[in-house]
Amino acid sequence: MKILLFIPTMWNIPTAMTTFLMKLNSQYKIEVMTTTRTLIHAARNLAIEKMIEWNFDYLVMLDDDNIPCYDNFVDVLIGNKVDVVSSIIRLRNRKEDLNICFDHKIDWLTAYINYQNLDWIDTLEEIWNCWSGLVCLSRKVCYEMKKSYPRPFENKLTYYIQKITWEYIEFSPKVFSEADFKTNSKWWLNIKFRELSEDYLFFERVKYLWYKVYADTRITCSHIGPTELIKV
Repeated sequence: MKILLFIPTMWNIPTAMTTFLMKLNSQYKIEVMTTTRTLIHAARNLAIEKMIEWNFDYLVMLDDDNIPCYDNFVDVLIGNKVDVVSSIIRLRNRKEDLNICFDHKIDWLTAYINYQNLDWIDTLEEIWNCWSGLVCLSRKVCYEMKKSYPRPFENKLTYYIQKITWEYIEFSPKVFSEADFKTNSKWWLNIKFRELSEDYLFFERVKYLWYKVYADTRITCSHIGPTELIKV
């Protein structure tokens, strides 16, 4: 089994992360890919393209400032045998929040609310969305996302259309072509929009394709801050 470990960075990988990577422990063949001076959504899209092109079985995306708690974190994440799984990370700029979210219905769409503390211990739990500081994606989900979306990761203003069988779904030419004019002749009046980060939109799209998103509470990461390591 081949694993692509993707680490995006703006300039250089921090020394603490480099030291950690030197101790990486896995039963699988792991190849490391990095990008520099590349916008994060473009970097993540490139990683998906390359993992498919180079025929990897899993893509593990690890931000250069998130140090995992175990040197065999790759094996632990893959051992869950799910298509999408995230680790648990406390945010650098909002230390009260974790990187994983639950849904909270307001108005016309779901608002993503960050968990702050967890009652789960050493479990695999389904979540609503997450930041992609450390996530593991199967080849299957990467292929399906690339097939469905030319750019799976996008940081943009996203438009949604209300449908008969959904509350709202991301608007696209495909949705337009499938619109049921007979039963919902005023569908074009039911368009909303909001701006999402590239990771929130990615995992929202993953769920549109009927995949589930999980969090493995065994895998936590220390977040490198300006003067400290921020731990879960």
